Amino acid sequence: MTAREARTVIVVTGSHTITAGYGIHEILKRPSISLTARVGLPRSAASGSSSSSSAPDYSQYLVGSALDEAERRGDDVAIFWPMRKGYVRDWQQMIALWNYVLFHLLPIRRSHNDSNVLISLPLPISRATHAYLTQIFFEHFNSAAITIAEKPLLSCYGVGTMNACVVDLGYESCDVTPVIECVVQSNANVKTDVGARHCILYLAQLLRRDQSVAKAVQTLLRYTRKAASATPRENDDTALRSAMFSLAKQLVEEGLVLDEDAVKKGAGGLLSAADGEDEEGNFDIAAVLVDGAKKHDDEDEERRRAFEANQGEGIDEAVLASITGEDGQPGGSTDDKAVLVHFRGLKLKIGPERFRFLEPLFRPELLKDVAGAADLHVGDEPFGAGPVVAEADGSAGHATSSYDSYPMPTAMPDWSQAVPLPLAIANAISRVEDADRRPQLWENLIFTGHPAKIKTIQIEAISSLSEFVATEQTEAAQVLAEPNPLQARNVRALRVPDYFSEFKDRTDLAPFLGGTIYAKLVFGDPQAKAFITKQNYNEAGPNQAFSVKLTT
Repeated sequence: MTAREARTVIVVTGSHTITAGYGIHEILKRPSISLTARVGLPRSAASGSSSSSSAPDYSQYLVGSALDEAERRGDDVAIFWPMRKGYVRDWQQMIALWNYVLFHLLPIRRSHNDSNVLISLPLPISRATHAYLTQIFFEHFNSAAITIAEKPLLSCYGVGTMNACVVDLGYESCDVTPVIECVVQSNANVKTDVGARHCILYLAQLLRRDQSVAKAVQTLLRYTRKAASATPRENDDTALRSAMFSLAKQLVEEGLVLDEDAVKKGAGGLLSAADGEDEEGNFDIAAVLVDGAKKHDDEDEERRRAFEANQGEGIDEAVLASITGEDGQPGGSTDDKAVLVHFRGLKLKIGPERFRFLEPLFRPELLKDVAGAADLHVGDEPFGAGPVVAEADGSAGHATSSYDSYPMPTAMPDWSQAVPLPLAIANAISRVEDADRRPQLWENLIFTGHPAKIKTIQIEAISSLSEFVATEQTEAAQVLAEPNPLQARNVRALRVPDYFSEFKDRTDLAPFLGGTIYAKLVFGDPQAKAFITKQNYNEAGPNQAFSVKLTT
């Protein structure tokens, strides 16, 4: 690892989560930082800023542990999500997030910042966004050099292919983008209206239908209100809905929504693009050797944190034991696939309905009667601030300008007309102008995003996409007895090669792995063709971002 690589920072920014890491190691490491991309502001300050002409400065926001602590204390805090569906809604709030990552979670000092930064955003990345990013990282963060990359491209680098259809499973929506010869086809990008949040809400509704689970949680909530009688009482139905959402979210985080039997039956459609694995399951010998090395496994750590975070909130153990026994709640599921879950001190038996978590992605009409699924607003409305906050007298000219380009929907979604994930993939591939490239994209699907940890989503998608695959010979065949070469014949999902032992079976981390590889290539170029140095920025300003060339 060279000195340049040792001080390289990779920051992959999403609408819900920011992942980051410091240094490019000999054995590529998982991201050391995972931060929920939200900020907070005391309600009084937020109300004052809304009525005034200037937006809050980035230093006023609560981020990370400070925001979590404020919520635990019960402070009245306005919560903002500065990016939605790939659109930056407030640049000051984004600066607050990146500032926290760089100078609080990473060993970097602003005054002596000699780090090269790779910053990645989801589509769309406009020319204005490029200019703002360049301005922010040089003027606010004092970076030595930066390069800007699109997340779909990094996902391709992560699995080792130049051509793929990248399916980013986001929190509010899914983003489908073809990539051809390492060129992101922005014109073919398709966004859906269903994401992980809707799946969690749907699972919460299924859990609520289990009367034994609902009764146990309601009893816990009654005791919790008695123990904290000084706090304002929440509506019973709202409190139950919130608790069920937390339970569903915990099941997802602990990986309990994965049906192992379904994975074993459908694993034939998954392969690695780089290690040459075939349908018989033959692996590259290098992958086996590297896999034997000791690696950091954070799955147990995630489960431990989730368990500790959901202990009983000041409730006596005897009370908790009276609600649920050692084997779960009275009347709990007796199915062979039922699992015992620890939730806020309770022991709940959850049946196989948890395996239906992914259904809304493929059947959006199921969300019709799900409470909260049609909410247009997530958190409080951002202020639309730009990279530079206006002065008190408004001389900077930014006080009345909104940098919010998010196309806010004006009507409630019609779930019966919503585009399911398989159709979104088909639409994205059909938008690729070169028809000869389309069959290859069907065989190079990359599923990334947090839900991609659930292997069944790839299997379900491959099965659902079978209707778009030719099974009969067509009259348009160019060679006798051969199917139409422009018609897809196979559908397959790629995964991270096994020789990246830290990332095995973690396609959700493919953008970060690809970002590490991309940064190693880009910042290792002595001619600096694909990144911007501080000297370049001082000479040309933010527009220098348009002069870099992509590395392929």
